[in-house]
Amino acid sequence: MKCPSCGNDNREGAKFCGECAAPLAAVCRRRGARPYEFSALLTRIRALRETQGVQATKEIEAALAEADAWLEMSGAKSYEPFLHIERAELARLAGRSSPRARASRRSPALH
Repeated sequence: MKCPSCGNDNREGAKFCGECAAPLAAVCRRRGARPYEFSALLTRIRALRETQGVQATKEIEAALAEADAWLEMSGAKSYEPFLHIERAELARLAGRSSPRARASRRSPALH
């Protein structure tokens, strides 16, 4: 079974990818979700960011919202970090800092 996140070929019946640890179809199948839908949304987000840049902000935000809804419906929580990365990239592109960066600036460094 091919991993929808990284494309690694896994043995048939595997529950998680042996390369990136993403959940394979079992979890999503129980909820009627198709993992390739999330992969397609991420690809769209990345393509918009790379080709149109900041001009595609509204379209990217809409695709991020759709990906959020997919995650909620599917229960595939291990895909959340991919959305965090895309949100951070969008914030960087737009000249804003991500929520995580703002939080780290407010917190004193632990020594």
